[in-house]
Amino acid sequence: SGSILGSLLSRPTPRDVLENFYFSTLPFGWWGDLPSQLPEDLRAETMAEHRRDRRGLPFALVFQVSIFLCPMLILIGQGRSALLCGGLALAAFCGLYWQWLRLIDRSDPLVARVQAWRRSLPPPEAPIGDEFGANH
Repeated sequence: SGSILGSLLSRPTPRDVLENFYFSTLPFGWWGDLPSQLPEDLRAETMAEHRRDRRGLPFALVFQVSIFLCPMLILIGQGRSALLCGGLALAAFCGLYWQWLRLIDRSDPLVARVQAWRRSLPPPEAPIGDEFGANH
């Protein structure tokens, strides 16, 4: 809640920084008009990757909770529950691998193609200001 409050109370991130982050990492989520700036083929690939990411999310959450819970169950003497939890962690990891990890190597070439596309664009116009770029 503190990070959300800090985000809402601070100045917005400069657009060029936001664009650089988005086009370097291609995260899923609510990014306004940034995804629509991509050419159709890159946008389609990015959206497909985001669907894979979202499908893997439940597996990742179950895996994470299970690997934290399993040792705690062992420490409090709940061996049977720890085994069940370990089995759940293994099943979640298998689902995570199938939905996300086995396909992770597709991300780097996609990001490289997006970066090449960005380099092919004309540079943005500099803001009007003094010789040091300060706007008054």
